[in-house]
Amino acid sequence: MAIVTHETDVLVIGAGFAGNRAALGAAAGGAKVLQTALGAGASHNIMGFSAPVVEGDSVEVIFSDVMAGSLGMSDPELTRIYAEKTAELVPDSEALGVPFKKDASGNIVPLHSLGTTYPRLVHQYQCLTGLEIQRGLNRQIRATPAITVRNNTLITDLLVENGAVRGACGIDSVSGEFLLIKCKAVVLAAGGSGRIHPFTTYPNDVTGDGMAMAWRAGLPIIDMELLQFEPCCFVTPKAIYGYCNPTTFLKMGATLTNRLGQAFVTDYSSIQKDELSRIMQTEILEGRGTPHGGIFYDVRMIPEDVVKVNHYVHYQPALDEGGIDICKQISEVAPAGHSFQGGVVVNADCSTKVAGLFVAGENMGGVHGAKRMGGDAGGAALVFGKIAGATVAKAYKQLDLCADSRLAALAEPTLALVKNALARKGDDPSAFRGGIQEMMRDKVGVIKSEQGLSSALHDLDAFEAAFGRLAATPASLRDLLSARNMLATARMMALCAKERKESRGVHFRSDYPKQDDANWADRKVVISQGKDGAMRSEVVARNAKA
Repeated sequence: MAIVTHETDVLVIGAGFAGNRAALGAAAGGAKVLQTALGAGASHNIMGFSAPVVEGDSVEVIFSDVMAGSLGMSDPELTRIYAEKTAELVPDSEALGVPFKKDASGNIVPLHSLGTTYPRLVHQYQCLTGLEIQRGLNRQIRATPAITVRNNTLITDLLVENGAVRGACGIDSVSGEFLLIKCKAVVLAAGGSGRIHPFTTYPNDVTGDGMAMAWRAGLPIIDMELLQFEPCCFVTPKAIYGYCNPTTFLKMGATLTNRLGQAFVTDYSSIQKDELSRIMQTEILEGRGTPHGGIFYDVRMIPEDVVKVNHYVHYQPALDEGGIDICKQISEVAPAGHSFQGGVVVNADCSTKVAGLFVAGENMGGVHGAKRMGGDAGGAALVFGKIAGATVAKAYKQLDLCADSRLAALAEPTLALVKNALARKGDDPSAFRGGIQEMMRDKVGVIKSEQGLSSALHDLDAFEAAFGRLAATPASLRDLLSARNMLATARMMALCAKERKESRGVHFRSDYPKQDDANWADRKVVISQGKDGAMRSEVVARNAKA
């Protein structure tokens, strides 16, 4: 197979909010940047971000909300940085040309997300905020000669030697070429892992590649039990399966009912997404779901201009692609895999224990804790992407490139895996990926138990044994290498969920349904790599250095 080698100062893996901010920051510091993207990612779907724009709101209130919502699981230093930097998000975005929703006096009019003290979800007037920010960032990247963007590229392994990153390897998902990238520094911003479940708001390329790469590179990972589910996502028609029908309607008078017509939630004023997802999933599992396995969601009482204009990003795709006019029709919705709240252990400047390796966006852990507030995912990606860019802009100048021969030697295990799969006759990796997703939905989903998690780990052992029988063509190498990463990320999630014998925030155990502060208030589960290369989990004090 063809092997293509690239050399650059800084490699940025990912082209969402965090990756784009990091690439621009590195280039501003004089670095030659190679940025890789596998697909469209999820950033363009973001409704908005949190910022203190109404009277009474402030950095201190945002910090307090995030810390309270995290239920003791946020890193106070990272949360403080995030809260302080939210004040920069509006001017930064307006500099990109984002037209925010404002009143006649020119004041920003934010939405009120579940769980926040004040309305602070700043948004473009049709809620196309993510799309507008991405357009602005992409314009800046195209105008920056120092940045080269390589699309359709799956980076699958970080190449590390003697505690320092030397580059990365992966494939061109169209040509099947094997890629070797030599660099001084890497920013890992490859996104979350929502697609590790079959029903998700995330696109096909978001399967937890960054988490798996980071673990194989020797980085500690925390809080992998914390996958947030978006409560109200279309289960039918198939064309919009997993599309979001936002929970912000619930504070405006929208209702949820089961197939018996019962309103099983009567007060939406303080309920948060994790609790709502569990209640909805319980209705479905206990046989009170709709014909397509969901819950009825009625938003018809909300003024049409509010739905069609303020929530255009959700209304129009449902109408155009699914034929559902939510202003006139009741939809069927259920909880879907969404935002990842765990991730790599990082320092305040986005550096890690591996020299030259920086992490931002949904790959980093420590900010959101057990409950992510609406608007904080997009905000955190922008904040820490910008920080990572500023940090790597200074750091890369102190780092060296390794020899070509050494880089090739570090990539040899991955190259051998690829060559063996291409030469083998065996099972299709696409169907294999689907099997992992179905298992995760059934056993590591909204509601978990000791029995289900033990069974999931047993299943993962079987999947890993079967992985060696998979065959690949150049066109299916992406599925093969993605499946390998999914196996690692799925195991992290199951191990952490099994270790945490309580319920807290988005993590719910039916056999331990209560929050157990006596035993778990200051504890976290850390995933690391043992000397034998095996994955290990350990429960440690939350303030302990991982």
